[in-house]
Amino acid sequence: MKTTRKQRRFLLNRLVLCAAPAQFQRDGLIRSPRNFKPLGMTQSVPPESNFVEMVENCLDSVWSLDMLLLVYSQPDRVWTKTDLVIELRSSDLVVAQSVHCLGGAGLLVELDEKTVRYAAVSPDLAAFVTKLEEEYRARPNYIRRIIFGRTSAKLTSFSDAFLLRKPPR
Repeated sequence: MKTTRKQRRFLLNRLVLCAAPAQFQRDGLIRSPRNFKPLGMTQSVPPESNFVEMVENCLDSVWSLDMLLLVYSQPDRVWTKTDLVIELRSSDLVVAQSVHCLGGAGLLVELDEKTVRYAAVSPDLAAFVTKLEEEYRARPNYIRRIIFGRTSAKLTSFSDAFLLRKPPR
């Protein structure tokens, strides 16, 4: 069954609304679609098109993906940021950015300034992470291409600064 862009956006909004804090809805950052009904516990994993959108929206880098899969592998463990730096063989800056990204997506909870733990805020996000782990194990290049394939506003504006003439729109 092929879904339209409008249907995918509607389904993604429903998924995000269940995971988003009420403050985002009050401030108008996330719009409630007409006839909104919260997703139930029996909702299945989002279809492929929504899965791609969720990967694009929840993960800003492969470092974030690696961190998510690491903390997901041991959901009850409380990770210090130093442990994450050592396990991922990365830097404090990369870990801080990934924690901020995953925390904003509702996949990690920051217990204090130095410790984090995996905690999906909804069953649908937990199902998304499960599917992400399966897909990454089966097709790692596919997931990496999704992450690298989206355009970055910062990168686009930086590259546009070197254009001698603006392209016609």
